[in-house]
Amino acid sequence: MNSPAFQTALHGAGYLLASGAPALGLRVAGQDTQPDLRSLLETSRIGLRADAVFVDHNRPVSIFKDAGIKAPNDREVREWHETAWNIGVAPLLWVITPTEIRLYDCYKSLAIADPQQSTPTQAMETFALDEVRPQSQLDRACGRLATESGAFWAGPVGRRIDRRHRVDRELLAEINVLEKRLTEVSQSSNGQQLGPAVDFAQRLIGRCIFTWYLLDRGLAQPFLPHELGQHLRTMFETPENAFRLFGWLGSAFNGIPN
Repeated sequence: MNSPAFQTALHGAGYLLASGAPALGLRVAGQDTQPDLRSLLETSRIGLRADAVFVDHNRPVSIFKDAGIKAPNDREVREWHETAWNIGVAPLLWVITPTEIRLYDCYKSLAIADPQQSTPTQAMETFALDEVRPQSQLDRACGRLATESGAFWAGPVGRRIDRRHRVDRELLAEINVLEKRLTEVSQSSNGQQLGPAVDFAQRLIGRCIFTWYLLDRGLAQPFLPHELGQHLRTMFETPENAFRLFGWLGSAFNGIPN
């Protein structure tokens, strides 16, 4: 395992055994991991590179990030937190510094907590590493036994996590708002429907998501015609650009999602 602080934190919470071996359920970076955890532990593209993840009943619960031998700055913590929220597979992020353990709610986006991003990233709880009582409180709140028994969700940390702000739910809510706005735009001033608005809105949103997926994964860029540009905003800047994109997608990928 990484820094001494990281080992102390995981030992104290029961995620590392007395021998130093990972407890059952702890998945460690560098070991063979299940596919749904690779985005957390192995993929440098997304910027988290977690050091370990604890899985209970096949569901990730805690992500562990070792800050190393010096305290991270706010920008680093903000990026780790936002990345963990965007991945959306576990509710709790542990950031372990040389002196303390900071716990962050991975079901709460920083955009929700601080839309202007003007204040430092606030941890749900902070526990000092050099004091026995805080570590004991941490173990009872979200240590391995509390997590495995389900007591975590009734404790002082778990009960503050709101599943309603998970990234998938936020995405669906935003899509619903966007669909509504597009539908409103396609009505005349007297309320008469100008076309199959809901169907049109859903198709347009679906194609935007599909295109962004291709761009984000780097699948489209090697083959994009020059006139389409390289950015999603440009591709949907005008109706002409959008329909040119749809035509290319249809020919290049043998059809596009409706």
